This record gives sequence, structure tokens and C-alpha cells, in this order.
Amino acid sequence: CDTVPVVRNAKKPWNPDSETITVSTNIVAGSGEKVSVNFFDEGGNYAGSVFISFNTQIQYTILWCIGWCTNYTRFPVTVPTETQKTWIITYNYTDKRVVLHCNGVQVLNVVI
Repeated sequence: CDTVPVVRNAKKPWNPDSETITVSTNIVAGSGEKVSVNFFDEGGNYAGSVFISFNTQIQYTILWCIGWCTNYTRFPVTVPTETQKTWIITYNYTDKRVVLHCNGVQVLNVVI
């Protein structure tokens, strides 16, 4: 897959069938800061988001067309502890699966 780097507050075209999204963060766990990647359809309409919250334990929530869940959940595996993180987001349109990797470790694999 090709990689689409994320630029703060910018809309970038993305083909989920052939591209991943890469987000670099330099945030200390416990800071309470949040990072979000928002998705829009071809018409520019909101289609969902992936949020990562840097609480004492790093957590996530996924907002998609299936509903608006604002509760953050701990990742099912331990997220790498380095402050500098590279997150790779993959979405498989066929089976509606979101996969997140952090510093090369798969930290999430869910069907939405």
C-alpha cells in the first residue's frame, strides 16, 4: 500500500483500497491530549473518525456511520511507550475493518 501522510487541519484525498494513513505524534502519555483523523466521502460529507487520547493509558474511539460512541477504550494490547510514535491507519472497505499500528505493533484490529 502507498502511504498518505497527515498534515494538521488539511483534507487529503485517500483511497482506502490502496493507501494507508500515517500520523506521527510526539505526545506524552498522561497529557490528556487527543489526536483525530477524520474521514469524508467523495462529496465532502463527514464519514467517520479515529480518535486517540493520550491519557495515563492511551485509549481510542472510532466514530463511524454505525453510531456516535464517545467513550474511549483502552487498546487491547500494550501501546509502545516511546513518546515519538508513528501510527498507521488501514481501512479495509470490503470487510469494514480498521487496523491501527503504532511503531510497528498492531494495536487494534476491529470491524466497524
